[in-house]
Amino acid sequence: MVKNSRAQGIRRGSLVVAAFLLVFIAIDRFRSDGSAESLRGGLGGNCLLVNGTIYKCASGSAIEIRSQDAVTGETRLVLSESLNGFETMTPWDHISDGWYVYGLIRRGPAVAPKNTNTPRIVQTVPGSFKPPERGRVVQEMRRSIVQFPDPPAGDVVIWRRAPLSGGASVNIPITTRRKVIRFAYAGGRAYWIESAQNYAVQARWGDKGWLEVSSNQRVMTQEGSGKPRVLYTGAPIGPLRYSYQGPGNRFCWVEPRPFPDREIDLFMMHATDSRPTILRQYRSKELPLQVGSRIYWLRFAAAPAGQPPPTSVPASIYSADLQGRGERVEADLRSLGIAASSILERKGRLYVVFKRHQADPSTYEKVPTFVGLLQTGASPRVDAEYTLSAKTLSVLVDGDYLYYQARENKTPWYREILSFENAEAEVSKLYRIPLPKEG
Repeated sequence: MVKNSRAQGIRRGSLVVAAFLLVFIAIDRFRSDGSAESLRGGLGGNCLLVNGTIYKCASGSAIEIRSQDAVTGETRLVLSESLNGFETMTPWDHISDGWYVYGLIRRGPAVAPKNTNTPRIVQTVPGSFKPPERGRVVQEMRRSIVQFPDPPAGDVVIWRRAPLSGGASVNIPITTRRKVIRFAYAGGRAYWIESAQNYAVQARWGDKGWLEVSSNQRVMTQEGSGKPRVLYTGAPIGPLRYSYQGPGNRFCWVEPRPFPDREIDLFMMHATDSRPTILRQYRSKELPLQVGSRIYWLRFAAAPAGQPPPTSVPASIYSADLQGRGERVEADLRSLGIAASSILERKGRLYVVFKRHQADPSTYEKVPTFVGLLQTGASPRVDAEYTLSAKTLSVLVDGDYLYYQARENKTPWYREILSFENAEAEVSKLYRIPLPKEG
């Protein structure tokens, strides 16, 4: 009898503990920030979220694509292919139109440069410039050629795409003998920027130094195994990594201005366009979004004379028509009392990710992040606000949900017991909030 009573007591205690754990897990799953649901999946690295599935791509000795259910965290291997002696060329890889696109190189024997007495590159001025405009004389400016060694003749470069849905990867057969300095695949065709020279121009002015961007680089396109075609010749550079995701699936690049103008212009072009669409004085870290018949972007305030553009928080939201005309200010963020970090589009409506303006910017990490629906017009405002974590890392929209990844400083006690994690360890978690189905 004593043994049976003891066994029953142990079973009852186990049931109580299990019920207690379930309650705390439920509390952790639906946290205190409203309707935010804690998920088992996670974002990070080169990934894409589509219809609740996260596709993660990685390369090492092989190309691997894995899919993960954002809610359950269940992961499966979609593709694993050996590189067969090739190396991946980062950051060339990207995800576009349901494909993982990447470049591979197999290097030939190294060849020592013929001339080692080349000028030393001195980069003391951030950014790049075109040469001074014709007729403009900059006193005491010195310009010299920096010759780059020719690539080894044995180098082999190929471009491939692998379907996220599964199946073998295939080649992207582009035709060029020039150095490719940016590559993208979108809408069933390849886009790239190629350089017609293997040298740079080093400019020096007093104690300042920078590299000039030549105006003989070409934007190319090719569909399938067809003939490559020149879309544009100019001075493109590409700090915007995801240059294929421009409005209307257009290929994007930026061009500097002649020294000493520090502004840059954004160019957008599709293979069917006769000329690029240009957004002048493009002060933003992200590509613009198309919402209806207009494109929108965050814009930083103008820089003081002789200073680089500010990179703290955008000052306003601008828009233009699809041809880049009719540019206007849609919202002055400072007058709204918010500091925006990004904008999102869903069902033809514009959402803004922001924090409330603080007297002390160093406190931004301690105040919540918000997502609100932007209402433009004569009296811009932000409606339908959603409160996120103060330590939100990224925010995106997929289907009828708002997803966000956030850091956490503490691990719940039951997870600490079950997984032996440090209670103070910082972890990153994914959450989602349901959005109104009407938009």
